[in-house]
Amino acid sequence: MVWQVLIVSSIMIAFFILWNRQLSSAKKKTQVALNKLHQLHTELEDKNTKLNLLANTDRLTGLYNRLS
Repeated sequence: MVWQVLIVSSIMIAFFILWNRQLSSAKKKTQVALNKLHQLHTELEDKNTKLNLLANTDRLTGLYNRLS
């Protein structure tokens, strides 16, 4: 009886260790993806700012367009 409890306990501990490793790996992948998303969002904001400036100013003179 005692050995059965030990076997079941060992299996449960092994299961929790594997589960913890998988969660840790998923957390790392999520953090990498989140960092990449933040970087891309920052780049997009910069490009939108530049695009807005190009759309509202004359390229030759640098003055604001009449219609903007």
